[in-house]
Amino acid sequence: MLTAWLTHALLKLRPDASAPPPAPFVLHAAKNEYESVQVAVRGAGTVTGVSLSLPGVQTLVHRAGYINITTVSDCDGALGDWPDALIPDVDAFVGERRNAFPLTLTPNRTSSFWIDIFVPPNATAATYNGTVRVALDGAPSVELPLALIVRGFALPSTSSRYKTTFGAGLNEMIMARYDYQPPPAENISAATRIGLMRDYVML
Repeated sequence: MLTAWLTHALLKLRPDASAPPPAPFVLHAAKNEYESVQVAVRGAGTVTGVSLSLPGVQTLVHRAGYINITTVSDCDGALGDWPDALIPDVDAFVGERRNAFPLTLTPNRTSSFWIDIFVPPNATAATYNGTVRVALDGAPSVELPLALIVRGFALPSTSSRYKTTFGAGLNEMIMARYDYQPPPAENISAATRIGLMRDYVML
């Protein structure tokens, strides 16, 4: 028996993860954007020949490889297997098929897959409904409904003119400007601080 479910891309799916209560799963994306969804699969016994697809949609599909953590690095970590490498079904650069599928599931252990869905730049803003199909040997496929809400704007294909610091503070800006040998922050004039903010922060 195979249990499968969809979840968002920010979750670390560890081998002991269990299925949440059934609920519709909805993604939101702009035009000309990739949006990701994770697929979790778990078998009560050994399940062979597992693969997945999202018919009719341009996607990149990966299987998550796990790394065994034997030393905890900080208070947010834990011992055991964590998802790490993404093994592609088909290499996006050279078009070669890799060894992501088919997969044999270990009993009572959750494995995860990653699907990147591309929204074309000329897509119509609307809600699109599809199905993630999880195939396996000797049993019917498991089908997971997925809704994608495409917004009415497109993202640029190249970097825009806007800047962002991703949370950098004034000290980091000073270090970047002065090549990691900054003067004390209290010696930086107000005008210079404003200039740094304009240079490094989205304004």
